[in-house]
Amino acid sequence: MNSAPAGAGARRAVGELLTCPFCTSVWIATALTTTFALSPRIARLVAAALTSAVVSDISQYAYSAMRRVST
Repeated sequence: MNSAPAGAGARRAVGELLTCPFCTSVWIATALTTTFALSPRIARLVAAALTSAVVSDISQYAYSAMRRVST
């Protein structure tokens, strides 16, 4: 499976910005920060949803680790 963006020039640059996890995290942080500045109520809702997803993932990893240790 090839995870490198296709194309050349500007198309490749945009593809790299969209497929790079580090770059994507910067875009998401920028969007959330801008949303906080423009509409704090909506931004808090989005932040709460993202926090819930992170807590769910961490809980699942912890549960899986405890299952591996106990068997």
